[in-house]
Order: sequence, then C-alpha cells, then structure tokens
Amino acid sequence: MKEVAILGAGYAGLRALRELQKQSELHVTLVDHNDYHYEATDLHEVASGNQPKKKIIYPIKDVVDPKVTTFIQDEVEKVDPDQQVIELKNNQPLHYDYLVVALGFESETFGISGAKENALEMVDVETAEKVYDHIQAMMKKYKETKDKKYLRFVVCGAGFTGIELVGALHDGKKRYAQ
Repeated sequence: MKEVAILGAGYAGLRALRELQKQSELHVTLVDHNDYHYEATDLHEVASGNQPKKKIIYPIKDVVDPKVTTFIQDEVEKVDPDQQVIELKNNQPLHYDYLVVALGFESETFGISGAKENALEMVDVETAEKVYDHIQAMMKKYKETKDKKYLRFVVCGAGFTGIELVGALHDGKKRYAQ
C-alpha cells in the first residue's frame, strides 16, 4: 500500500484528502498544526467581530475517514525529499511515497512603507481575533477620551481580504459605538 502525506488542512489539503480517500490502494496521513480547518475567506468576519470564530472553524476529524487516513496534529519541521521523510516537531518522522504540500500562505505587505512594523497581520483565526481585540481596545479608548484618532483604522491592501475587512468594519460600525 502506498503512503501519501498531506501537509496542511486548508482548502487545498482537504480537497486532496477528499479525493485521495476514494483510492483503496492508498493510506493517507494528514498533518496540520490545528485540529480544525478554518474558512480563510471569512477571517474578516472574525476580525470585525461580526462572527465568532466558532462559526468559521470545523473539526478536521469530521472529514477524515479513519479507515484510510491518519490525522496527526503537529508542526512540520523539515521535509527531506531525497529520503522521502518528514520531520515533525512532536512526533516520529513520517515516511511517504507521495507528498502533497499545502501549508498555506505567508502574509505580504507588497512593500507598503510602515506596514510590516505597524500593522497587525490577519492570516489565521488567532490573528483575526487579535485584530478584533485591537478594534475593541481602540473603541474603549475613544469612549474614555472622545479623541477621534482612536476611530481611525487603516487597512493595508485592497485584495479580497482587505476589501472584505473594510466592508465588515462598515457593517459593524453601529455595534462598535455601543
């Protein structure tokens, strides 16, 4: 039986898992540092406070067929393609015949001056919650001081996430004032 390793349980990793679990001649090992998948396209909803994180996360175990798939919650330390081995932070090395690398993305500032030093990135559920916490802290300061500088938010980037965040902030505007 061939061993397939999938690194990452985001959209691509879970789509690959779904297709590979249909193959009877394969065993699949899925590795992700979370025990849940999150809807990355809805991070702005958590950041704005329009949705709690529980509305955008789903247990990975719900998509794993334990007859053909093993799920390991861990972090990938190193991939050795020559030896076909994956070193994990807290588990034994993982050997594979085929490898799917779907570890996600990195935040990008596109060279916008000051963004890296001053902005909060929004790349996962935890960082989206930090954005929301920051918004709440600024609203609290505004209520205490009435200083309008605490009402100024800059969204760095006009891609999907940036535009959706601006819209979600607008939708939550009345709630922030309470």
